[in-house]
Amino acid sequence: MKNKSFTLIELLVVIVIIGILAGVIMISTSSSIDKANIAKLKVFEGSILNNLGAGLVSQWNFDKLTQLAGSILPEDTVIVDDWGCNNGLSKSGPEVKDGSGCIKGKCLYFDGENDYISILDNSSLDLENALTMSIWLYPYSGNDEEEHPTPICKYASYKIRLYNINNTVYCGESGGVDHLPYGSTFSYEDNKWIYIVWTFSFSGSSGQIITYKDGVAKTPVITSYDIFLSDKNLLLGAASVGGRHYKGVIDEVRIYNEVLTQSQVQRQYIAGLDNLLLNKAISKKEYDLRLNELANIDF
Repeated sequence: MKNKSFTLIELLVVIVIIGILAGVIMISTSSSIDKANIAKLKVFEGSILNNLGAGLVSQWNFDKLTQLAGSILPEDTVIVDDWGCNNGLSKSGPEVKDGSGCIKGKCLYFDGENDYISILDNSSLDLENALTMSIWLYPYSGNDEEEHPTPICKYASYKIRLYNINNTVYCGESGGVDHLPYGSTFSYEDNKWIYIVWTFSFSGSSGQIITYKDGVAKTPVITSYDIFLSDKNLLLGAASVGGRHYKGVIDEVRIYNEVLTQSQVQRQYIAGLDNLLLNKAISKKEYDLRLNELANIDF
């Protein structure tokens, strides 16, 4: 009797088929894991918004833009307020970005020369007793120090300003009669995402200002100045129509009519980090480092 067995070629064919099937299964599993992570992240973000929604006045995350990445926005493109009714209009063409260039979804790149977003002034943006503004920034090198690039500003009411000569961020309005002084300052790095939050609360004859960098609070500043309610439009990407333009990316801008607590600020920051990791805008190493800094470093 002759013994039958597989030939070498038949064995190789079987191994190749098994390898292909294993690869397909791994890809399918990886896709399912990514979808599960996205779903969990959406639930986490949704819970944050539900917890903070009572005080949220406006939110601009640019995800409803229909233009493709790399497109220059046509003049007066509507920038949707995803939470309230404070829609803005594009001026001089910010550029649309997406994917790993954003926190999530879409975001906008400003060239530092003349583009910005203008949001019409109204009473919902005039916050004299309690205010929180938060913004994700990716500043590019080359911001003009002489112009004090400003990613968000309601002139003479509140703003965030960068000083490129020493890579320092100032939050608030300049000190003086009927003007808020700046809160505590902090340094930043070019070409790296930073999360900035500025809170102001006023009671009686004194107010308190707290600034946060990446979820960590600076020392509070006590002020006796009243907030000055201006009739100027809120601008993203500039301090005024003709100057102090910001060069870099802006994403996830929010304004609240209440003061967020440190734990609330940190939850927002962690949600942003989760998104950055998920869309491969930061590495797992940087993600872990940032969480470690949040837990252990006092600015």
